[in-house]
Amino acid sequence: MTNTTPPITITLNNGAHANGLSSTSKAGSICDLARQLINAGHDPEALAMIYRDGTLCFKPSKLKNWAKLAVSEETQRSVAFIKWKPFPEALAA
Repeated sequence: MTNTTPPITITLNNGAHANGLSSTSKAGSICDLARQLINAGHDPEALAMIYRDGTLCFKPSKLKNWAKLAVSEETQRSVAFIKWKPFPEALAA
């Protein structure tokens, strides 16, 4: 079965922005925005097309895939995508 949901365009400019929503989260603005879009009723199966200055920045991926991620930045390594944990779970880790 083919997904007929139109892709969602996310633009990066001082955060991530799409469909009237935005995020400037230091833990991954794209990932946070994906969760916001899904919570607002957008199809988790929709492709997210992420652009900066008109250039596609990432391979198109489903919104639900971005929503499962966060960003980690440590002094010992470069920035990396990690599995997202909801706030109460993050405190227990």
